[in-house]
Amino acid sequence: MSTTQIRRASAFALPVLACFTQLAFAAPVSGASPAPGRLDLAAHRGHVVYLDFWASWCGPCKQSFPWMTSLHDTYAKRGLDVIAVDLDAHRRDADRFVNEFGP
Repeated sequence: MSTTQIRRASAFALPVLACFTQLAFAAPVSGASPAPGRLDLAAHRGHVVYLDFWASWCGPCKQSFPWMTSLHDTYAKRGLDVIAVDLDAHRRDADRFVNEFGP
């Protein structure tokens, strides 16, 4: 993945990122298994990490999940890791969102 492609991908997510302020849990898009607490980025050393913050109440997030899944499917073998961080106050809201919109 080139620097230009990463910049283009980031430009899509930056407006969404600006509206979030708290961290609830992190879930890798490729597996959707929640990882409460700290995220160990050492496991991603040498990879490009696309970090996305989302919430069930966020309209643009409903569109970004299919896009992130496509991004991951296209570039994962070339070293891209997609990590989606949920900002919902209640886990049940996040679970409902993930069941409906992917990954």
